Amino acid sequence: MAVQRVLYGESGQSLRHTPPERVASATYQIEDLEYDADDPSRVLASGSATIDSLSLTSNAAAGDGQTNPSRISVASTTGATIGDPAVITAADGSFELFEIAAVSADSYIEARHPLIGLYPSGSTVRGLQLSASVPASVYDEEEYVEMQDGLRVVWEYTIGGVARKRQQQIRVVYQDEPDIELGEVESIIRDMHPDIVDRVVSPGEIRGWVQLAKRRLNGEFRANGQRPEQMMLGDEYNFCIAYLAMKIAGQNGCIPRNQEPDQFIDAMHKEYRSIANRYLTGKAGVETHSLDDISNSTTDSSARGIRGLFRPW
Repeated sequence: MAVQRVLYGESGQSLRHTPPERVASATYQIEDLEYDADDPSRVLASGSATIDSLSLTSNAAAGDGQTNPSRISVASTTGATIGDPAVITAADGSFELFEIAAVSADSYIEARHPLIGLYPSGSTVRGLQLSASVPASVYDEEEYVEMQDGLRVVWEYTIGGVARKRQQQIRVVYQDEPDIELGEVESIIRDMHPDIVDRVVSPGEIRGWVQLAKRRLNGEFRANGQRPEQMMLGDEYNFCIAYLAMKIAGQNGCIPRNQEPDQFIDAMHKEYRSIANRYLTGKAGVETHSLDDISNSTTDSSARGIRGLFRPW
């Protein structure tokens, strides 16, 4: 993720970063950008990053040309966690990054998407992700969440003999999502288009489209000067995500039966756009709220609803 969102007041959190390939070592530095680069107060924490220790070996060919090109057979799945990034590397040095989407204990793991290359038996699967603990000086500082002060983490490592530095924003937030239910969104999709399950390779495809639609809509809010994590959006937002997810499905050739592709994509676009525009303009109606950035509450009972650029209070 480009932006690392840290929950205010919660200990035990970690910052995470996925480099473009596995690295042997890495460091991190958390900075308060209110201070100049040469001010000692700028650095809130620093040290060696933790590298995911996952290390597996395949016991069958995987990838291109296999019955299931997403599946990697392994004798042990110790350390494999759904959602984590990993890299598979063949003996000749060719490699490919993927996200772990399924784990069958001591049998196989599956990538979220089919592997592009062919990886013979004996290929290695290693963890990629770097992590660093979030210090109390970040998660317990209310000023950071109230004022949305500029924080960042800088990761440093070497790839191919070249030193790399990668920065990520840090935002301290009261909560990291609006009131959405992704399971409810999937249920809406299945109710609207019952045959959709017959048109996907795996149910994970539907969840992927839903996740992408959620990220896209949250991005629209932020581009509009609104903070989705400070918004209570109501039931209609689940429909908004569902319509956008189905538009994305249509763009990927997954069309419900008896539907013309172009007409289906256009219809889904209009439905999602109609709902999204109401939120973006502050005209979302009842059962919606914007929480105050400072108090994290709806303090003014006479001013309920979503605050938009055209409805400033």
